[in-house]
Amino acid sequence: IKEFNPKIEIKRENFIGLGDSVCDFILNLEE
Repeated sequence: IKEFNPKIEIKRENFIGLGDSVCDFILNLEE
């Protein structure tokens, strides 16, 4: 998949980073 479309890996890293930001935001709301 990486060889077929290198952009997929970049989008995945960005998505994971976005998920971490959302988790931090939710944790801040709970506090």
